[in-house]
Amino acid sequence: MAQLSKKLFGLLLIAVVLFCSGCAEKRQTETTLGPGDYSFTIEHQGIERFYLMHVPEGYDENNPTPLVFAFHGRLGNGRYMKENYNFLEESNKKGFIVVFPVIDLHRGMLGNAVHMLSKATAMMLDL
Repeated sequence: MAQLSKKLFGLLLIAVVLFCSGCAEKRQTETTLGPGDYSFTIEHQGIERFYLMHVPEGYDENNPTPLVFAFHGRLGNGRYMKENYNFLEESNKKGFIVVFPVIDLHRGMLGNAVHMLSKATAMMLDL
């Protein structure tokens, strides 16, 4: 009898989970982006952070699309990297979205790669 109760409870639990998952409302994004180039500013820990994004030609919001973060070197610049490193061409050919974080180098951070990497990581987590 106890084994029958466990099976019945298990079936009831599965039914409730399936019912609840079917009731979930699909969350819509505020804006759907189509193919093209965009620039965004977000705030993290009270600091505004800037990034550029390219959505490839042929992008379809209904299909999963790879996302590539293109980090520039210590003295680099996200804008320069976007325009000169063939990421846009490869993005369009291979169908991935590419993001170019723009990391500021003021406030004595030029030689502090660890600090810049932590800022970039924090920015990615906000995306």
